[in-house]
Amino acid sequence: MLHVSDGILRQLDESEDRAWREALNLAIRTGGAEITRTLLRYVKFDFRQVHEALLVAVDTNQPGVVKQLLDRLDQEKGLKMDIKSFSMAFFDNSIDNSRFAPGVTPLTLACEKDLYEIVDMLMKKGHTISRPHKVSCACLECSNGRKFDLLKFSLSRINTYKGIASRAYLSIASEDPMLTAFKLSRELKWLSKKEPEFKPDYLALEDLCQEFAFELLGMCRNQSEIGKMLKIPVIKFLLHSASYVWFLVFLLVESLILEHHHDSFKGRNQSMWETSLHMIWVTGFFWFECKEVWIEGLRSYLLDWWNFLDIVILSMYLASFVLRLLVYLKGQVFCLDMQASTPECYYYTQAKRLEWHTEDPQFMAEVLFAVTSMLSFTRLAYILPAHETLGTLQISIGKMIDDMIRFMFIMMIILTAFLCGMNNIYVHYQESERLGR
Repeated sequence: MLHVSDGILRQLDESEDRAWREALNLAIRTGGAEITRTLLRYVKFDFRQVHEALLVAVDTNQPGVVKQLLDRLDQEKGLKMDIKSFSMAFFDNSIDNSRFAPGVTPLTLACEKDLYEIVDMLMKKGHTISRPHKVSCACLECSNGRKFDLLKFSLSRINTYKGIASRAYLSIASEDPMLTAFKLSRELKWLSKKEPEFKPDYLALEDLCQEFAFELLGMCRNQSEIGKMLKIPVIKFLLHSASYVWFLVFLLVESLILEHHHDSFKGRNQSMWETSLHMIWVTGFFWFECKEVWIEGLRSYLLDWWNFLDIVILSMYLASFVLRLLVYLKGQVFCLDMQASTPECYYYTQAKRLEWHTEDPQFMAEVLFAVTSMLSFTRLAYILPAHETLGTLQISIGKMIDDMIRFMFIMMIILTAFLCGMNNIYVHYQESERLGR
């Protein structure tokens, strides 16, 4: 019938339309390439039929048939296919009897099955997976979707995320698959709380993203490849900032412990190691600064005033540790050979705090540690500008302080001029008894 007909056949009624659609789908499923090619050549299929045929071709993993269907649409329309129509296809009643879930597009189905060749082919043709709107979105599209069929609308959202969270889509469509997987995992976890009825589905997709990131990291052949990622400037800044924040938290905890166990730490019997655990971080920071001086050079290193602050902080921490170590070593030396009766041995091991000299090394170490702890928190001003909210606020406050200083300078000039004039008026009456009457 197809070979003897003139031109392209057009369907006349719904039953005939469904018959041609089933014929095309059956030809694709059975792998009848010649029948499929003949049907596409002689039968005028509308958009809905091509949409389902594409889904069948993707479902059966036939890249050749997918290419034929895409080329056929390009020839008919003379342009790229209407991608938005694919994403909105679940609103069409005529495809309710389809075996595919609502909102499933050829690209999302290919991504779910991790068909890399078909995914790459579809994306080159202009296909994309649009991110679903927020759950609370009140736009016309979302409002109509909820009003038309809320269940179908929610299922379409989940099916879209199944495509976005697939390994194929993350690998091909993302410039940074690792970062995209982390962000998507956090988004899916948030959605599982907003839509508790679909919580298992969202949590399963979250696990899929985490497994993808883990497997991607496991593909590194050696530690040098992992080191390349850790040497990215943004990653280095984030890791260094996180380490410094933990260092400040440790300082707070150490201060609280000293206050809580005041009786144990107020004399010479305090352990030097318990009060110097922060030196683990200080040693790391010192090594980091030494590498910066080696890489940048001393002159370039000193051009940044934050580096001066780092030098002061590290020097004071090291001085505090050396003084504590000096007290400990003096106690060991003077009490050597069981000479515990000497005044020096008593002073450095058993003397009360009220008996210490003003220039006692432990006094100096505690003062240096207190000042350095305060300066350590000012170093946060270097990290905060990276935050989108706190950074702009800090910059605004800095500019405001500069303006206030200029304003105070101008006010001082005006007040000085006023005082000078008042002085010239009243200087002759400074001893007069009638002044002020």
